[in-house]
Amino acid sequence: MKFKVAVLAVMALALPLFNASTANATMIPSPVQIETENNAVGFILKLKPGVNHLAPNGEPTGENYAGVDLENSRLIGGGYSAVTFEEKLTESEVQSAMARLQQDPRVESVETDQFIEAANYVAKPIAPLILGLNDPVELPLIIKTAVRLPTMPTVVATDSWASGTTERVTITWTKPTGSYSGSIVGYRVQLYANGAWRTLKSQHPASVRSHTSTSGYLKAGTRTPFRVAALIRTGGKTYVGNYKKAYATPTTAPQNYPKFWLRNNLTQVSASWNLLQWASSRGGLDVTYNVELKKPDGTFITCEPSSATTCLASGVVTGTRYTAKLIISNERGSKSSPEISITFTTAPAVVAGNDPDFSRQWYLKTSNNYSINAETAWLTETGMSRVIVAVLDTGITNHPDIPAANLVAGYDMVSDSRYSYDGDGRDSDPSDPGDYNGADNSSWHGTHVAGIIAAADNSEGIVGIAPNVRIQPVRVLSSRGGTQSDITAGIYWAIGDTVSGVPRNPNVASVLNLSIGGIGTCLTGSSTQRALAAAKAKGITAVTAAGNDNDYATRSYPGNCFPTINVGATGSQGKPTFYSNFSQMATIDGERVPIGVDISAPGGDYCVVGNSGQVYSTFNSGTRSPSTSTYDYSMGTSMAAPMVAGTVALMYSAKYRQDPAFVPNSTFVDAVWNAVSTTARDFSSESPTTCGASSVEDGSDYGGYGVGIIDASAAVSAIIQ
Repeated sequence: MKFKVAVLAVMALALPLFNASTANATMIPSPVQIETENNAVGFILKLKPGVNHLAPNGEPTGENYAGVDLENSRLIGGGYSAVTFEEKLTESEVQSAMARLQQDPRVESVETDQFIEAANYVAKPIAPLILGLNDPVELPLIIKTAVRLPTMPTVVATDSWASGTTERVTITWTKPTGSYSGSIVGYRVQLYANGAWRTLKSQHPASVRSHTSTSGYLKAGTRTPFRVAALIRTGGKTYVGNYKKAYATPTTAPQNYPKFWLRNNLTQVSASWNLLQWASSRGGLDVTYNVELKKPDGTFITCEPSSATTCLASGVVTGTRYTAKLIISNERGSKSSPEISITFTTAPAVVAGNDPDFSRQWYLKTSNNYSINAETAWLTETGMSRVIVAVLDTGITNHPDIPAANLVAGYDMVSDSRYSYDGDGRDSDPSDPGDYNGADNSSWHGTHVAGIIAAADNSEGIVGIAPNVRIQPVRVLSSRGGTQSDITAGIYWAIGDTVSGVPRNPNVASVLNLSIGGIGTCLTGSSTQRALAAAKAKGITAVTAAGNDNDYATRSYPGNCFPTINVGATGSQGKPTFYSNFSQMATIDGERVPIGVDISAPGGDYCVVGNSGQVYSTFNSGTRSPSTSTYDYSMGTSMAAPMVAGTVALMYSAKYRQDPAFVPNSTFVDAVWNAVSTTARDFSSESPTTCGASSVEDGSDYGGYGVGIIDASAAVSAIIQ
């Protein structure tokens, strides 16, 4: 999966971790202030070894140093404890108390415990901040001199490719004519790249009239400026003459291959690929695409082109496994993708037609080009009961489409009885008592999310993405949100780590779904970041919602933590939604990259087809407390995240089915990300729908919505190649 990079937030006391495509976290100083809301409800403390979180008098350790009233001290796992403010504090009071706590010799680290909202409450779009991280431009230094400088009469740059994918350009020139001071002692050759002139050769012998470069600054298909100047020697000094420019566009054999996948269309096998977007990937030339499709005996079958990016193979035999590779060619050579395979079958394992409301689930149907293609994925995998998806959310209600067979015992990690709505703190009952707040009815958020992932294929209502995996409800939210400390404790419990005062979870999750999102930082070395790192170390994949503020995803916790797959939202027409958070551009190791959203999935909107364009899932008719089980539409990145979590659950299942002795580890978590990212479908447009709202920001201007829309079928096939 993608790693996160640290970004300085002016009002934070440590460095929040954000998404990026680099393997190592890199500090990126931000030139703008990022405002944070004061949602602090307490502190999260890391006490030094041997220090009890309660003082001998029973009060929270550190209360005297903090100088404010603290209560409800509890352990949350990973060596962390959390305390709650007895009353609401101002921002300055929070900062002062934190500074005093950091002076306590018993305290190793302190962070604020923030109140975080569930991610599906679609907020009014707000204008994002724009980071001005531009490459520096070197300005020429102009020196006046009485020395007569020579001017190059001719300079020519030509593509001189020799082999493979190495760019090669030859620059030739003629000796200056006319009068100039001194004598020529050589030539300087430069190219322009990344905002500056780069010297390729500082001084050739005076007799040399050409230079061939294979500089790493050359890029196939990119028109590159070169310049040459004569060097003269006079009065014991060397001077650089007047430069003359020339241009060349290097070419090579194809340097890359696009996303490539096989699909089972019940009557045919189709091979599809994306067009190579970058000129350098094509070697700077036009390319052709050819699919080699083989039977098990090594003989080939024809894949007839049906579009610029698809071919169809007829005459395939049920139960036969076919392999294919994509060959990209230009006049310089060719490049082949790795082989992928698929077993052709004519009957899906899930009979979605048995579920009467499947017609409402556009986001699963192969017939919708911008769905997650679950129908086709079910030809390969429908999930295994040994795969558990922990849904860290509002809990769950009784529902016939989430029967006992699809559940495993969870836990209620909401620690403050004043806001838990069930009359107590942590307990073994993860039922959702409602999260109503004022005039707002209860959301039944956890029930809706759970149904998207694993509603049973049982002739009731809908069907989930992975109908044969099991849901573990972990209640961490109440009254429209929850605290970072409870969320962190929920992560530690779900992955089987010790949380003091709570029985250890005997059914460790394979996948975590956190459809949670609110303004907050994820601090370097913080409790949440360490909990997620512990999850990955155990081979557990965490999926988060990118948030619904039409703003930078890097501001939304816990999606801005490391390491998660952070998910943006798309609608039924394949465009990002008007509410989805998006990436921002940052400069890492001299390269501009988007950070924030890793991938997108259907989250629904009402822009084109009204309610039916949203996501339909399990629900409850109660306004405050649970009542009758039902179904309803909702939209948000909260709905998009379980699309990915359900797909990942299918991937774990497929791997276990392939190798029953398989034990996931951190390398497998990376392989999961690689599979979902390299098989993602393209957006129909990278600009969002607006629903007539003039204030919607176009996130594609700032970095976009990830690598594309998740394709469950292609991802499942990729993980078992």
